[in-house]
This record gives sequence, structure tokens and C-alpha cells, in this order.
Amino acid sequence: MNKLLYVFIALVIVLSSCLQDNSIIIAEHDSYIVDNIKINLPVPQNKARHTASFFDTRSKKDYLIFYKPDTTSKIIFFDLAKHDSFLSAEVKLKSNKHSSFYLGDIDTLYLVNEPNTIYKYCISSDTIINKIIVKDVTRTYGKDYMISSSYFYVMYRYNNNYQICFYPTWNVGGKNRKKYMSSNLFISVNDSGEIVNEYGAFPSKYLVNNYNATSAHITANCNEKFCYSFATEDTISIYDLNSMTTDNKAMSSKFYQPHDTCPCVFPKDDYYGCLEKYSLENFSYFNLIYDQFRKKYYRICLHKYKYENADGTVNTSMERPWSIIVADSNFNIEKEVTFPALKYDYRFVYVTSKGLIVSKNNEYNPNYKPKMLIYDVFKF
Repeated sequence: MNKLLYVFIALVIVLSSCLQDNSIIIAEHDSYIVDNIKINLPVPQNKARHTASFFDTRSKKDYLIFYKPDTTSKIIFFDLAKHDSFLSAEVKLKSNKHSSFYLGDIDTLYLVNEPNTIYKYCISSDTIINKIIVKDVTRTYGKDYMISSSYFYVMYRYNNNYQICFYPTWNVGGKNRKKYMSSNLFISVNDSGEIVNEYGAFPSKYLVNNYNATSAHITANCNEKFCYSFATEDTISIYDLNSMTTDNKAMSSKFYQPHDTCPCVFPKDDYYGCLEKYSLENFSYFNLIYDQFRKKYYRICLHKYKYENADGTVNTSMERPWSIIVADSNFNIEKEVTFPALKYDYRFVYVTSKGLIVSKNNEYNPNYKPKMLIYDVFKF
């Protein structure tokens, strides 16, 4: 009887393991790739600061936006159905520090310009409709704080307020750590430039330990939920813009491994090499994306990988395998999709009405084409 019991338990464990493994799928399976996109570019894609996707509710069309914030600050809309350029406009502002942007509609562009300015821009008439100076950032927090124009911190607009990341400009290390990590992460700003709310917080362990992963990756769905996450954390934070309350939900990768603390000081003669080594040898969560068409959340995961090979050569971040967690609207994980290194680029993943598009053209790919955007369209 005991033997039969042991055999039964063993079978249950094996079956459970198999069922668990079924939640990990391979992205290149034919049934998941539903289309592909190829677009010719006027300039090499590595000259762009930011690309994004946009769905026009009036025309029911998907666009990919190619933004090049240099002296001309050119923004180009590509019609994904036709795979060609729909509109090209040059945003003529004095500064080229704007890169975080938000599209209200096909003709209205909002741009963030450090340290404290938001521009509302009409694309068709090539005019600035409104210039908003964010008040009290420097008065409340000191002159070393500014709103962020980094393309990692995408601005959103909800209930006529702008949701913007802001941050201290000084170094996070040493005596400044506690002050930096005690700051809020985001502010809500109205059309008069007044700060009407401050929210978001770093994980408590960031107050004492260095992870070199202080940036919060954010997303927002089409209602009141504003979500953000950190590279080291299994959980994501959901801030309700109406009730002004925060909830935390687990969204953990099956490839997760605890994050080592980062040395506070790297050798000056090999700073970037040490930083790359630390990054590769630690699992990290990357971007967090909301799919308004399928009511799903996607969390990009960068797997732990070796830095140095047996022959003495070193690997780059693009050579690490990666995956996407797929969760429903209540943050229940449905599956995790693995992607091969080099072939697909985790930095360029966007939502469209047809599916999730993932770039397969990057500088480490042997078939790299600098003046093309090449995507596979996935449905999981």
C-alpha cells in the first residue's frame, strides 16, 4: 500500500510539473505569428530616440510613430496596413531635449521638455497650441528636481491631467540615497501647470541597497489604472488615479532569480564593462505594457546570462534570452512566452489592434538592415 501511495504522489508531482511547463511557450511557433511588417526609413533606426504605436479611433487604423528629436525633431507616422509613411512633420522647438511624448489624437502631440515644460502641438498646422510650465517642482523639492523627458517614462493624460515622471538630477549614491529613494515617482499636472497629486514609491530595500535599477517602468490602461514596476521586483504596483490608492500584485517570471546588490563604485577604467557584467549576470524585469484591445498586460523579462565566454570574449545585453509574461486584466498570469536572443529585440515591443509587434531587426542581428523597421506580429 505504501509503495502504491509513493507511486501515486510521484505521478502527481510529474503531472503538475508538466502542466506548469505548458504555461511556457515559444514565440516562434507558427500559430503565434500572424503577420509581419517591413517599413523603409529615411534615416537609420538607431538615430531615433523613440518609436511608439498609436491607434486612431476615427479611422480605425494602426500607426507606428518614428520620432527623431534632433535639431529638426522630425516625427513620422507609418500606416501599418500599407507599410508606408502617412505623415511627416517637424516639431520646431528651440530645444532638442524633448523625447517623452503622448498623442491625444492623430493631430495633437504633447511633448515633455526638461526641466519643467509641456508643449501641446498641432501637427497639421505645425503650431504650438499651448505651453505649460509645471509649477512648484523646484519650489517643493529643490532646484535639483525636474520632470523627465526620458522615453522610458512615457507621459499619459487622464481626466485632463498629465501623468509625468519626475526625479532628482543629482547622483543617487552615498548620502543622497535615502533622500532620493524617499521621493515620489510621479506627479499629476493640470492644464494650468499646477501639481495636483504626487504618488509612487521605490521599494523599501532600495533605501539601503544599490541595484543600479532605480528606474520605474510604467504603463497605463485606458481608465484609471496607472501601473509601474521595478527591475528587481516580482510585484507590480497599481495606482488608482480616482481613489488615489495603491495595490500590489505578483507578476513573477518562471525564470526569476534573486537580484544581487550592485557595487556602489566601479573601476573608472572599465565602468561600462562592469555595469554590463552586473546587468547580464542578474535577471531583470524590463518594460510593462498594457494591451487595450485584448485587455492584457505584458511584462518583459531579461534572463540571467553569462558575461564572459570560455574564449575570453564577452556578451552584450542583446545576447541574453528573454520572455514576456502575459496576464489578464486582473493580473492573473496566463502564460510566459520565450524569445530567442539576437533575432528579436526586447526594446521595441508595441501593441496594435492586430496583435503584439516585436522588432526582429537590430544591430546584433546578422541580417540587420539599418534603414528598415521589421516586425513580427504575435497573437498569444
